[in-house]
Amino acid sequence: MLLEKIKNNRKIILIILAIIILVIVDQIAKALVVGQEKNIINENIKIVKMDSYNGAFGMGQNDTVTFVIANIVVIGIILKFMKTQESQIDKKTYIALTFIIAGAIGNLIDKIFKGYVVKCISIYSIPFNIADVLMIVGWVLLALFFAIHTIKLKNKKEDKIE
Repeated sequence: MLLEKIKNNRKIILIILAIIILVIVDQIAKALVVGQEKNIINENIKIVKMDSYNGAFGMGQNDTVTFVIANIVVIGIILKFMKTQESQIDKKTYIALTFIIAGAIGNLIDKIFKGYVVKCISIYSIPFNIADVLMIVGWVLLALFFAIHTIKLKNKKEDKIE
């Protein structure tokens, strides 16, 4: 019976495993840059440790409670969406949502345990970390997939009219 449940929940197990791996990679990258600063390409691309007390786009400076609550709410909404729309979601969308959740958890860990989020890469003086990249890539992919889906639906509608 347990094996049956595991087989039925294979997708959930893979998503959880992917999230754990991505969060671990993010946390390791942040830990490795402590006390280091290294130019990769000139001074434009650097490995550097910066502590960010802000939320997304500089909002909510020094407001850990709001940051934590907002992240938990967003993660909860995404998880609820994944559960309720399970039959409608394809693999690509699961990947995008997994990236978003992993990135949110990676930065949430920093904010809860340190009070700030560690940024470990800087490109043209814009600091970010792997969690940030995961979230941005996840949201862009999600928007792209929804746009493609909408275009396909529109084209199907137009084909039926003709």
